[in-house]
Amino acid sequence: AGSSNPAAGKPTDDKKLKPPADDSDDDVPLSKIASAKAPPAKKPAAKPSKNDDDEPIVKKKPVEKKSPAPEKKKKKKEESSSSESSSSSSDSSSSSDSDSDSEDEKRSRKRKEKASTSKRSSSRAASKGKPSSSKRETLKDYLIERVLVRWWYVMEWPPAQRPEVQVPDGYKEMPHYPYMFIHETSGHVLNKRDTEETTPPSHKRLAKRDEKELRELAITAIKKQMEELKGVEPENSALLSKLQSEIKDIKDRK
Repeated sequence: AGSSNPAAGKPTDDKKLKPPADDSDDDVPLSKIASAKAPPAKKPAAKPSKNDDDEPIVKKKPVEKKSPAPEKKKKKKEESSSSESSSSSSDSSSSSDSDSDSEDEKRSRKRKEKASTSKRSSSRAASKGKPSSSKRETLKDYLIERVLVRWWYVMEWPPAQRPEVQVPDGYKEMPHYPYMFIHETSGHVLNKRDTEETTPPSHKRLAKRDEKELRELAITAIKKQMEELKGVEPENSALLSKLQSEIKDIKDRK
């Protein structure tokens, strides 16, 4: 107290004089103290962006390509449609082949039938004038045939002396058909060829004769045919020689 303070007698200026710094928080408002003591709030960490450019290549997942799937479906559809079309075309081709095969078979069958008929006709033509081992054609049958192809040279029919036949009223004889009568109103035909005299030359009628008589009739008929041919076509030597060889064959046939 006895020490002198030079600054004590001098007037002080409030503005210039500053209180000493005090670390005490007594004079600081509580709001400031709380704000001063509270640590700054941390900002929430930013979420990683979904941009693929920031991710490493290794971590990148391969992008699933969804476009090939419909292509596969299309391919499957195309394959199925192509298979269906191929199957249908194969079916149609098989059906057409079968149709064509059936047509070919029909044609070949017709050709075979024609060939067989032509062979039969040729064999029949060749068998004329030759003996046949078949039971259907015997020597007598052959001689009867040789007579019937030229019967008018050795037989007369209808006969000059025609026998009378009885017919009912209303019937008249048909022109060019002796002993055949037709009814003028109803058109009914009446056959009166029921006797030896009224029946024209036929196999049934000639079959009643023996082989010797038939052989003589055939040779006589051919000779008369040759005489008539010489008077009409004397230069037809081919037919004349054929008839002559036929006479020889009839004589030699056993």
